[in-house]
Amino acid sequence: MKIPKTRREREIWQVCDQLVTEGALGHKVTGDAIRERLLEEGYSKGSPNEIYKYRKSWREARGVLDEDFSQNESQQLVLNDPLSRAVEAVRNEIRLEAEREIQQIKDDTIEQINKVQKALSEREQELKATLDKNQELSSENFELKSTNSTLQNELQDKKQQNLSLEQQLKFLEETRRMQEQQASQLLSELKVNHTQTLDNNNNNLLATEARYQKELHEYKELLETQRHKHIVELDNLKVDKTNLDIKLGQTEDKFARINKSFQEAQFIIRNLEAELENLKCEMKNQQTANKEQEIKLVATEVELKQIMQQYETQQGTQKELQISLQNKIQLVGQLEERTRQLQEIISEKARIAEPEI
Repeated sequence: MKIPKTRREREIWQVCDQLVTEGALGHKVTGDAIRERLLEEGYSKGSPNEIYKYRKSWREARGVLDEDFSQNESQQLVLNDPLSRAVEAVRNEIRLEAEREIQQIKDDTIEQINKVQKALSEREQELKATLDKNQELSSENFELKSTNSTLQNELQDKKQQNLSLEQQLKFLEETRRMQEQQASQLLSELKVNHTQTLDNNNNNLLATEARYQKELHEYKELLETQRHKHIVELDNLKVDKTNLDIKLGQTEDKFARINKSFQEAQFIIRNLEAELENLKCEMKNQQTANKEQEIKLVATEVELKQIMQQYETQQGTQKELQISLQNKIQLVGQLEERTRQLQEIISEKARIAEPEI
């Protein structure tokens, strides 16, 4: 008894045995039935030539003829006749060849259908990618609009320039609206004329539509140019804002230096006050030292005047800091007044101490 030589042949033999067991006749074990059963069993369907080849070997191994199984002895004798078997074999071969050709045609048709479906799927994917790209462009356009709105909010201090830009935009919008109205009116007139004189004015209508499209394209280009111009102006405003921030930083540095000088002056004044207190205690015994202290006070007064001059110079160049520095100027004036009063007291003390000496 023959046995299958390969795994694939064993799978096809197994399926043919199952079909026969279920009541099918040998000649009804067709390629389609074998293919379907292979798929049901979890095997690959394979090619038609492979299926017909192993089905033939199965028939030869099982002794299955191409006609129905029958217990009729007369029919069995006819089939056992050599001439009848030869005729039957030729007929079966022709039928098998026809079945193979039909199956090949089916497979080719299915393959073509799969190719068409694959092409359609690729087209759908391309269309989906195009739609996604369009959505991304719409999102980017929305983000650009949001960014433009944010920049306008940040540049509120440039209201005058923005007002000019808004007036220009209103003018452009009004111009666009008027052009759209004119275009709409012109298109309506063209439609009426087109309805009335379709055959005579077809060329004129096409020319008018082309001119309208050209004007619309030129207007869009003008709007795009104005938009770029406005973007450039906004960038310039940002640059101006940056320069102002830099100048403000420089001004704050200068103010810090002035404040430092003022603190140094306060320190000097505090030292002078301490020295004046010492002078009050040593006035009677150190008249000469008192004169030296007067000289120091004069030098200190000169130094304070220089600081005030420097402060006034800085005040002249930094008008925006006048309010914050005014209190400090008043404080320096009070210190000067106090210094003057101390000098008067020292002079009075010296004048009183002269007769005692």
